[in-house]
Amino acid sequence: MIVSDTTELGYTYLKDLCIAIAAYTEEIVASNSTAFRYRGADLRFVLERHLYFLCLECEPLFHAYMMAKSGEPLPIVYFPSNEQVGVARRLHPKINAVITKEKFSLRFVAKRMGLISVRNALRNLFKSKTSYEPLHPAACGEFPQILFHVIDVKFARYFELIAKSLPFSYSYLLAVDDRLSEPMARLGIPCLDLSPNRFRPATDWDESVRSEKDSLEGLAWLTSQFDQVYEALAFSKPRCVVVAEGNAPLDALTSEACRLLSIPIICIQQGWAPFVHNGFRNMSFTKMLVWGKGFAELLQPYNPCQKFVAVGNHVLQHLAVTMHEKSEKKIAGVSFFVQSPCVLLSESRFFEFLNLIEWTAITFPSTPVLVRAHPNYPLPDEFEQRFARCKNIRLMHPKTHQLADVLAASRVAVAVFSSTILEAISVGVLPIVCNLSSLPRYSPDIDKASAGIEVHGISETKEALHRVIENEAYCCFAGRGMSEFRSIFFESGNAAQRICDEIVANCKPV
Repeated sequence: MIVSDTTELGYTYLKDLCIAIAAYTEEIVASNSTAFRYRGADLRFVLERHLYFLCLECEPLFHAYMMAKSGEPLPIVYFPSNEQVGVARRLHPKINAVITKEKFSLRFVAKRMGLISVRNALRNLFKSKTSYEPLHPAACGEFPQILFHVIDVKFARYFELIAKSLPFSYSYLLAVDDRLSEPMARLGIPCLDLSPNRFRPATDWDESVRSEKDSLEGLAWLTSQFDQVYEALAFSKPRCVVVAEGNAPLDALTSEACRLLSIPIICIQQGWAPFVHNGFRNMSFTKMLVWGKGFAELLQPYNPCQKFVAVGNHVLQHLAVTMHEKSEKKIAGVSFFVQSPCVLLSESRFFEFLNLIEWTAITFPSTPVLVRAHPNYPLPDEFEQRFARCKNIRLMHPKTHQLADVLAASRVAVAVFSSTILEAISVGVLPIVCNLSSLPRYSPDIDKASAGIEVHGISETKEALHRVIENEAYCCFAGRGMSEFRSIFFESGNAAQRICDEIVANCKPV
């Protein structure tokens, strides 16, 4: 986790990080075209996604970057893997000049002595002699025709309407691990558990189809996960696979496995990042379904081979109609969407945003203030208690309140760079971008499109809140471009039906 102040350099760091990661893998491929090939799959962009999220919150790397940018002399920097060393050397010329190496450890010594290679050889030999009891279809009933492969329960909730509307049987695939099994069972979500502790292939794979070179030897987790996903899909033979967002390493890995098995894979947009990082580049799904053509236009330059289809947002489509019908009714709520501290939002700025919420509730006691914490980052206990003392604050926990519930009670939505900024526009709620981050501007630029307000700093945000809460006419003026913006970024009509039609149309014939 990064604990340094990222206020000034956070965004620059991430931009340069994306360039460094791409340069690292490109140089490897230039010297060895099959470096990331494994069993016919190309795992290069799976690794790029992994490296991005690995380095995203790497304090030693960011600290070295800060020192290099400021001109300070750098000490020797240690990293836990060769891949991180490779990225670090390309992140900044001054970091490259520093001797970066793997931190001294027993694993480091074992690697240098060649003991790890010996261990891997023995493990593979033992594995080839092991007889596994295969999981037969009779053990779990007829396999579903559509498999959703997700990395978090929130994505299963996001797919709920789609899954239940499909004319085919469906389930959620657990191929790498079964950690989602229990929370999904509590929610009544059907799962097909083909994780390693449940499923083993009947025979080992022919070693001749593995990588010709040992380039991936140090990435056993990557090849192992690919084996698990590939074997689970080859065994269950779904007619189509569906994933959310597409930016996770597992999404790209699943896409490669589907390509080799000739299984269509559909990716559905679930949110929006403030900039197009490595996770949203070089996508290769059968189709990527986006909320509107505006998103396809922003992503296409980074994904020249990806086919995009604008379908709308199925979660908010009904709310958009309801909000339009209630347009004459005055809705007074102001919602705040809290994000977690990260590279783009320093911890000090995170607390500034929480203090802004309390200030709003105290300054406008007759205005309902709705607070929704980040799904993966609860509010600090201190602020839970402080908010509880404000009678007009309502805490809207993600587990108990859907996004639609919050927006339905809001006239204004405030966030730093959350995708809820755009989702608010889709249902006619005026967004305020309280830009406390290191981003120069929110993208797409809602302020320039007159579809919302972007302000920098707490003082400007307080002024904007005074204007929109006390002057309804100003609120309407600031959002005068929302309708045109919606036509570009949110396809109208029945999004759920469009998505189901796309999945059905792309299903593999029986």
